Amino acid sequence: MRIIMHGHHSVLLSVVPTLDKRVRDIREHKPAYEQKLRLRLIQDVTDLVPVTPTRAALDKTWAEYGEARIKYDKTRIKYDKTRAEYDKTKAALDEARLVYLKALSAYRASFDTETFHKQHCVVDCPWNGQTIFPMEETGRIADGRQ
Repeated sequence: MRIIMHGHHSVLLSVVPTLDKRVRDIREHKPAYEQKLRLRLIQDVTDLVPVTPTRAALDKTWAEYGEARIKYDKTRIKYDKTRAEYDKTKAALDEARLVYLKALSAYRASFDTETFHKQHCVVDCPWNGQTIFPMEETGRIADGRQ
C-alpha cells in the first residue's frame, strides 16, 4: 500500500498498490493533454504523511480489501460455473471496500491534508481543493482545453 498525492484529479490523497501502477494507468488511460500535469504532480508521500491511530486501521482494511479482491478476481474467472461462489465473494468484496473506504475517510480526517499538501507539493500546483484541473474565468481548463 502506498499513499500518493495527486494520483487522481479530484482527490488530494489516495491509496494505491504502487506508484508505478498508477503512473502506468495514467499513461495508458488518460488523455494526452492531461498526462504532463498529472505526471508532474503525482508523488508517493507514504513516508511523509503523519502516523495517526487511524493509520493502523487504514493499513489493516487495505490488506483485507486486497485479500477480498484476490478471491473475487479468482472466482470471477469461473463466474459461469460458480455463480453462488461469485456472489458470495462479490458481497465480501463490497463489504471490505466499504469498511476500507470508511477507514480511508477517517484517516484523511485525522490530519490537515491541505496544510500537508502545501508543505510537500510543487510551488505552482493548480490544486484548488477539489481538482488539479480548475476552470479559468475564460471557461477553459487551465491547460487551455475547452
